[in-house]
Amino acid sequence: MVTDSERAQLAYALGIDPAQVPGALDRLAAAATEEYLDMVLGRHLPRRLEELREQRLVLLVRHLFAGRLPTEEQVGRIFQLTPTQSRALLRGVMAKHRYELADAVRATLDDTLRRAYEDVEAGVWEVTADAATIDTINAELAAVDGSLPQVTRRRGTVSQYEIRPSAYQALRDLLATGPG
Repeated sequence: MVTDSERAQLAYALGIDPAQVPGALDRLAAAATEEYLDMVLGRHLPRRLEELREQRLVLLVRHLFAGRLPTEEQVGRIFQLTPTQSRALLRGVMAKHRYELADAVRATLDDTLRRAYEDVEAGVWEVTADAATIDTINAELAAVDGSLPQVTRRRGTVSQYEIRPSAYQALRDLLATGPG
């Protein structure tokens, strides 16, 4: 069904190992099935291309990405968009589907904080992430307490970010307390 070349291309587009492609195809099929069921049953009928992309991204979050938010790069490769377009798509989905994606936001936040490491000398937590994930984290911080310091890009890096201890603790507390 899928050639070795296509398997490699799919692995690259999805940001996974080629051995994981069969499982990813099963999850893509589940997302597609849900999209077609929505169409046939008259649920969530998009009227514009952007609405269709948003709907598909929500389904991919639910099925392909196992309830985690994809990176801007993954969105760009899957939908064949520029970085600016993929960021706009992610932002649009987050704005319109905030409550539907609340668990995905929390899971992504948890994954991101688990990858963070403490730089004791600098007095910050550091993590590598994409800008869309950091935007989402900063929105969560703002919702908790607008006076908390935002997560900021580490000087001289492309995707290394610093989290001040008060913000890190507030995010950990948010995860510990469960949905608001």
